[in-house]
Amino acid sequence: EAEVVSVSTDLITVKNPSVPEWGTAPVTVEQGAEGGVYEPGFLYLEDGTGKAGVIGVMQYFETTGEYWVEDQTGGGGGMVWLLPVDFHWWELSNEMMDTCAKDDYTTDVQLFVLPVEQDTLSASADASTRVSYTFDSATYFFDADVFDDSNYEPNTRYDLGTFDGGVFEGVGVERLFRTSRPISVSNPDISGFSQPLIDDDQTFLWEEDGFDWVEIRIQLVADNGSIEDQFTCVAQDDGRFELDPSMMVDWPLNRQVFIWVGGVRETNAPLSFNNAESRVSAIHQLVGAGIRL
Repeated sequence: EAEVVSVSTDLITVKNPSVPEWGTAPVTVEQGAEGGVYEPGFLYLEDGTGKAGVIGVMQYFETTGEYWVEDQTGGGGGMVWLLPVDFHWWELSNEMMDTCAKDDYTTDVQLFVLPVEQDTLSASADASTRVSYTFDSATYFFDADVFDDSNYEPNTRYDLGTFDGGVFEGVGVERLFRTSRPISVSNPDISGFSQPLIDDDQTFLWEEDGFDWVEIRIQLVADNGSIEDQFTCVAQDDGRFELDPSMMVDWPLNRQVFIWVGGVRETNAPLSFNNAESRVSAIHQLVGAGIRL
């Protein structure tokens, strides 16, 4: 039974009793012979301090280099709400920082989805710059409908609008994510007039810019233009990273590869309902090409 702290004409403030685990409990209010039950109830959540409560990625890319037939831009992303866990988006593709992993890598960390009752969500930078999300009931993932030049602004904060129903009704998130900015890569020269040669142990050099980490993705391009194989590396933003030579050892020589390089930002903004953090990552990727040496 909750302890009543104060009562007014339209608000009852109570101190709820503790429980051993998360879950919902119906709220019953009684006064004399009258009363009522709020069925959505009160949601008990564990303290998420220092852990992630929502993870995801917002990706914007642009081609770089004078060798493309035409420049391209685009993007996408989404997020999933979790029971608090100390986890970052990059851990879905790599076991440790400063390593590379093939696309079939899977994490051993167990992630438990927080049941969120909402069909759509919206995050905005201002009145005219808005990202809409649609809930996928099969994956529990909120997919961004569009994230391109129409609603992307670099180095910009996006706030999540409030939930309009369920136990999170009225809850929003300030600084759900902050977009990144283009990274300056000096080696390999993916922004030059011709495609650079790429070694198995290729060294990447870039200008440090305060990113939370840097992501490098290398894709082997088949003769028909499809992606035949790929791997992802995550590196600290210290300006230098050397590829793991085992990643391309079986790749044929003199084949084209696509090279994605981007600096990632993670806001770690607090969530008001359980003190966990928003760890929605934002990355601005430069997409170049090279020749496997």
